[in-house]
Amino acid sequence: MDILILICLAVVIILLIKNVFEPALVFFGLLIFYFLLGLIDTTELLKSFVNQSIITLTLLIIIADVFARTQITTIINRLSGTKKRNIIGTGLVVGVLSGFLSNTLVVQMFIKLLDKKEFKAKLLLPISYIAILGGTATLIGTSTNLIANGFMVDMGLEPFSFFDFAYIGIPLVLAGLLYLTFFSRKILGHKEDEIREDDQNYFLEARILPGSSLAGKTILENGLRNLENVFLTEIIRHNNLISPVKPSTVLMENDILVFTGDIENVKELQKFDKLEIFEQQNDILNQNLVWAVLSHKSELVNRKIKDCDFRNKFNAAIVAIKREGEKLGGKIGEITLKTGDYLVLAVGDCFSQSREVKNNFYFLNDLKTVDKFDIKNSVFIFISFILVIILAASGVISLIKGLFVLLFLYMAAGYTSFKDMLKNTNLNLIILLGSALGISKVLVSNGASEIISDFILYISWNIGIYGTFILIYFLSIILTELTLNASAVAIAFPVAYLTATTLGVSPIPFIFAVTYGASASFLTKFGYQTNMLVSAAGNYKSGDFIRLGLPLSIIYSVIVLVLVPVLFEF
Repeated sequence: MDILILICLAVVIILLIKNVFEPALVFFGLLIFYFLLGLIDTTELLKSFVNQSIITLTLLIIIADVFARTQITTIINRLSGTKKRNIIGTGLVVGVLSGFLSNTLVVQMFIKLLDKKEFKAKLLLPISYIAILGGTATLIGTSTNLIANGFMVDMGLEPFSFFDFAYIGIPLVLAGLLYLTFFSRKILGHKEDEIREDDQNYFLEARILPGSSLAGKTILENGLRNLENVFLTEIIRHNNLISPVKPSTVLMENDILVFTGDIENVKELQKFDKLEIFEQQNDILNQNLVWAVLSHKSELVNRKIKDCDFRNKFNAAIVAIKREGEKLGGKIGEITLKTGDYLVLAVGDCFSQSREVKNNFYFLNDLKTVDKFDIKNSVFIFISFILVIILAASGVISLIKGLFVLLFLYMAAGYTSFKDMLKNTNLNLIILLGSALGISKVLVSNGASEIISDFILYISWNIGIYGTFILIYFLSIILTELTLNASAVAIAFPVAYLTATTLGVSPIPFIFAVTYGASASFLTKFGYQTNMLVSAAGNYKSGDFIRLGLPLSIIYSVIVLVLVPVLFEF
């Protein structure tokens, strides 16, 4: 049976790497399979989903939605007193905020704050890295720490205190700041020259409607050769492709015009008579344009645009699409969406009210459809949250009690409602984490983790306890780069725990190896959601992540591997 459990786990890892299905569905499917085999009973299965760490994380997500509607970015801008941005100043603010707020929320705030493209190119990738580092400094800074804490409670171990992670996390933040301050400008120096070129990669489609004055005239006569921001590259006529497009080409009704370029001023096309941007119907959608990135958790991944039913599902329509390292062509409806695609959406009034919206997209700009709190209420929300964190960290009140009180306070003040809570509850994340907890219980109780642990001990028998600790750390890094940080913790935690108990040493350093290894995602844009966000906003290529992230990953690893055994003895 242990071999079957491991085979199933291997299949799940392969599915996660290939991104065939949603991670939550994959983990939940494996848990249900184990449940049907009798490897986990009903009580233990249900307890996996009603876990204190999952409830805490859910409360933080709901409260983060309130933060998303504050004017914290405006407050930060006023406090800084300058429009000049630098890594050391911005990084300190990001590092502190990321210890207490969602990394994704913090990065989104600074994407909006850094309105100039030159700032985005120089600062956004360092900001993403510092947000990741800042999240490692507290219990709530990253979901990885909370998940590991939930596992510890299930194993009967003493849970982490709020600042147990600070002993390693603060040195990581400071070392990361120093490295990025002195080296990121040299490594990313080419970005300012590339950014205008990268803006030309958007793919946009428009249709000539019946009765348009464009029909019967040439490209040149219609003035489509001299557009400032976009370039007409192809014409699709009766499913036939016309490319290259000549100035003398005569346009016809129902022609589909394919443009590429910097579409921040896409409304330039709206001056043409009856030229409809792809699926944009003015009687249904507002003229609000939203820049978004397709999430790795999105149900739209690997589906054709024409099959996604954007209008009914999201009250939105795709205006343009860009994909790193690939020139798109043909019909936009035939394009198969991939994780990390950059989309420009024309959105309706109810766009931001849809629960599916936040599960499928990360946003790079403010939604005009979202009302912001004024400065007074924004300050109150921020201070009340910090007060709860201070009380929880000092032991006056437990974190989960403090968050429940804070949520009630926000509801009483009208900042959120039961409807908002339901909308912002991330069911995918709850299923993923609950399933991960249940799978870990199966791995431990049935001896499957012991097989992996024995294998690690076998290959590390001559390098001692410290060598085994290093192997566990790098196992976690490999798993998080190939899959997700939650997956890495779910798989590596029971292995680390059993390895430590077999060696007869404290499991705490090995658990830290798992948590810090699962957060060490600096080499790819898909490894962490903040990397994906800045990749779109700052036009970063895969090579930028490797050039800047590899030295940081080495520095990070050295600090973790040196300090953890010193501060937390085996």
